[in-house]
Amino acid sequence: MASFIDVATLVAQSVQAAVPAIQAVASLLTSDRSVIIEVDNNTDLTLVKETDHHESGGFAVLPKLAIPPRSVEVFGSQSLGGSFAGTVGSVTYKADGLEFLVGWNNARFGGNKTNIGPDNSGLGGANANRFLAIHQTGVGNQQAHMRFMLFVHPSYSLKDTFNDRGDLSQGIFKVLGMRPGNGIRGQLPNTTAIDAT
Repeated sequence: MASFIDVATLVAQSVQAAVPAIQAVASLLTSDRSVIIEVDNNTDLTLVKETDHHESGGFAVLPKLAIPPRSVEVFGSQSLGGSFAGTVGSVTYKADGLEFLVGWNNARFGGNKTNIGPDNSGLGGANANRFLAIHQTGVGNQQAHMRFMLFVHPSYSLKDTFNDRGDLSQGIFKVLGMRPGNGIRGQLPNTTAIDAT
């Protein structure tokens, strides 16, 4: 059966951040807790920075106000000097009917984390289902690489996906293995067994 999304192909085709840009950001991160944030915009949209938030830490390299189509943005965040906390924050980008929140966590305790959307809820906005976002989380306390990739959602065909089930001319009943003609209610059991004890 064909998969809806070939994620490996999408990632391989993703715009790669230039090594010099990552190295330039890394050279400015001096704290014992720091992250390099890479945002790959693999769409024809311009992503406009709406807001940012830090629970702890701050930007060592500020994010740009917009990420043009088919380009990469690299910025950095780190713990504050003398602070015990690490760097935990997010940046929210908006485009036509799309909200793309990228979040990172390189706290003093526990493993590093990334999220897309508040509480890792995914993309937001009326056009969110037209896009696919993938995030990768780097390890380490210093200069941990956090990568966020935004793609146009690949088109797919349910007919092709369920092609191995044979003739689909009878619609959803065939896909679900039900008998057509009686509706779903007709497929349900009409008796209930009660244990007589």
